Amino acid sequence: MFGFVYTSAYLYVEYKDSIKSKFYYHILVDGIHYDVPKAGKKKAIVTGLFPGTYAIDIPEFVSHKDVNYTVTEIGKKAFYNLTGLTSVIIGDSVRYISDNAFRYCSNLAYLKVKGGNPVYYSTDRCDAIIGKTSKELIVGCANTVIPEDVTYIGDYAFSGRVGMISITIPSSVKVIGESAFNSCYGLTSIIIPDSVFSIREYAFYGCKNLKSVVIPESMKPIYHMAFYKCNRLTDVYCYAKRPPSADKVRHPYKYPFDETLIKRHTTLHVPAGSIERYKQEEPWCYFKSIVAIE
Repeated sequence: MFGFVYTSAYLYVEYKDSIKSKFYYHILVDGIHYDVPKAGKKKAIVTGLFPGTYAIDIPEFVSHKDVNYTVTEIGKKAFYNLTGLTSVIIGDSVRYISDNAFRYCSNLAYLKVKGGNPVYYSTDRCDAIIGKTSKELIVGCANTVIPEDVTYIGDYAFSGRVGMISITIPSSVKVIGESAFNSCYGLTSIIIPDSVFSIREYAFYGCKNLKSVVIPESMKPIYHMAFYKCNRLTDVYCYAKRPPSADKVRHPYKYPFDETLIKRHTTLHVPAGSIERYKQEEPWCYFKSIVAIE
């Protein structure tokens, strides 16, 4: 006897899509997929790209069945893992961009927001999308120049930009968000300025060629697994006189650094008068050696 076996995940996706189809039309315009409602407000959501589409200019309106819809949102995982995507221009009507809409777009090289957008902007050739009110860098490229007024590097902002060789974080930045530089394989060193007081979870996770990190005196919490899978990490310079706290609320057994790795390969450089403090606190005590900053 033959039949089909459906997993719960498959059934969930099918169920969700069937519900969505009752309320939305799924349309394709100039290589961009949209969801537009069958009734109610005439707003369109960008949901993906047609295969082979590499450069897009997101318009202010799209039409379907003689009805105009305002493009207001770039939806969750809209461009997720689209390694071929190289260029994106954001129209004036876009009001919301999902945190992980551009996650793992490894070859994204050009980002621009049109001048009439009231929510987002991009200055000159910074190649980034920035919130006007929040001053959060929402999305960046491997070649982004972070403007001096950015205060928050957003969740997944540079995730998967494998071509990023270096990045300068300006002194205006206060927080580096979750997975902000996750899997940026080209990074070999990072200097975090004195203005930053928090590094969120998975911020530099999987930066496998990262060799050195400079942590400022201002640092307070470094969240779990922020520097995990940084397999070539040999030197960490921490200027904080008191060891920064390691967030363990949600993941009590996951530290910012991979304990197994730092025990074997990594030297921790700290202020001379703080060496004993670092030797007594986790995860700092796990480093291969703890020496004074010269």
